Amino acid sequence: MLAALLAGLAAAVLLARPAVGARRLAGVSRPPAPHARALGPSTAGAVAGIAVLLLVGFPAGVAPGAAAAVAVPWVLGRLEPRDLRLVRTQLMADLPLTLDLLAACLTGGASAAQAAAAVAEAVDGPAAERLRAVASALAVGSGPAEAWSELAARDPGDPLAPAARILARAAEGGAPVAGTVQRLAADARAAARSRDEQTARRVGVLVVAPLGLCFLPAFVLLGVLPVVLGLGGPLLAGL
Repeated sequence: MLAALLAGLAAAVLLARPAVGARRLAGVSRPPAPHARALGPSTAGAVAGIAVLLLVGFPAGVAPGAAAAVAVPWVLGRLEPRDLRLVRTQLMADLPLTLDLLAACLTGGASAAQAAAAVAEAVDGPAAERLRAVASALAVGSGPAEAWSELAARDPGDPLAPAARILARAAEGGAPVAGTVQRLAADARAAARSRDEQTARRVGVLVVAPLGLCFLPAFVLLGVLPVVLGLGGPLLAGL
C-alpha cells in the first residue's frame, strides 16, 4: 500500500511539475511555450488518487487514494522549479550592485524611469530584464506607480520587489527614495555576506564528513574490537 501511494505521488509530481514551473516563470521571467502543457496541481492530485485506488483496490485503496489526492496539490504548491531557482539566485547575487546603481542614479537627480533605463543597460541577467520592462512600460505611457507596482506584484518573493514597492510609493507621493534604496543595498550586501559565511561553514562540514566516515570504522576495528575480543575470549573459554 505504501509503495502504491509513493508511486502515485511520484507520477503526479512528474506530470504536473512542468506546468507549475511554466506558470511561475511566466510571472517572473518569460512566458511558457505555447505547446508546454501538463496537469495542474488539482488534476494531478485527482490522477494520483485514482492511480492509488486502482493499484491498491477497493475498498482498501479509498483512504490512501484520498490522502494522495490531498497531498499532491500541497506538495506541488511548494516545489520550486530549477529555472526559477537559478533566476532567483542570480537576482540575489546581482541585487546589491543593482540597488547601488539605482541609488546613485536617483541621488544624481535622475527620475525613477531614467534610473531604471540606465541600470538596465549597466547590468545583465534577470535584473536587467525586469528594469527594462519597467522602462518600456513607462515609455509607452504607463504611470510610474503602476509600472513599479506591476514589477512588485509579479512575485512577492522577488528580490527586487521591496525596492519596486518603495519606488511605487515614491512615485505616488513624490518622496525622495535614494536613501531608502541605499539602505536596501546595504541590507542586500549584509545578507549576501551571511549566505557566503553559511556556505563556507557548510563546505567545511562536508569536507570533514568523509574523514569521519573513514576514521570511525577504523577506530572500531583497531581500537574497540580487539579489546572486546580480548575480554570475551577468556569468558567464552571459561564457559
